[in-house]
Amino acid sequence: LVAVDVIGLLTRLGPVMAADSRVETFVAGHRTGWLVRVMANGTLIGSYEVDVTMAVVAGVIVAVLARRWIPLLVLLAAVPAEIGIQKLAAGFVDGTKPSQALAIGAPGGYFSGGSARAIIVCGLLAYFLGWAGLDRWQHAVLWSAAALAAFAEGYSRLYLGRHWAADVLGGWLAGALVLSSLIFAVEAVRPVTDPERRTRRAAAPVADASTPGPRLRTRSEPA
Repeated sequence: LVAVDVIGLLTRLGPVMAADSRVETFVAGHRTGWLVRVMANGTLIGSYEVDVTMAVVAGVIVAVLARRWIPLLVLLAAVPAEIGIQKLAAGFVDGTKPSQALAIGAPGGYFSGGSARAIIVCGLLAYFLGWAGLDRWQHAVLWSAAALAAFAEGYSRLYLGRHWAADVLGGWLAGALVLSSLIFAVEAVRPVTDPERRTRRAAAPVADASTPGPRLRTRSEPA
């Protein structure tokens, strides 16, 4: 939270705000009708309705498949956690919003909550689906899809003029920090008997007991 707030304060410096304004003007002057419609749909990835629905449905599915309730509990806590951090950041960083005249939809302040939620929810889905003991390339596909969804959501907020570029970057940072914290906490309490963990342990190189390791030199031996 401290890192997010510090970056939020930096985004309110004159040069950063001037750059944000130039980006806003450029994007508003180069919009096209069909792409606006695409972005209006893409930005729903970060909406409360979509994120809560994905969290509940996917949480139940993963919980049933993995026979663990941890995924559902963590996914249910993800959106409230983001909301709490966003409110704290908004109270600490008194920033401006983009111009309503150039925005399609209601503009928001620092940071972009939709961008943060997209990273958190999509990242948790990729992480928990990996509990099914998937191959390495399947893990890569899941995380690539999560990253693409998060990028599309953040870019849509910028394209529609609903957030400054700095707000989107701050949202991505906040989302990445919350996602990392949740995964770290889950790994700390996750049973080692889960199939995916057993697969990783089996694939890890095992030291050969017949290979002599480094021996400590006694005081009577020469250096």
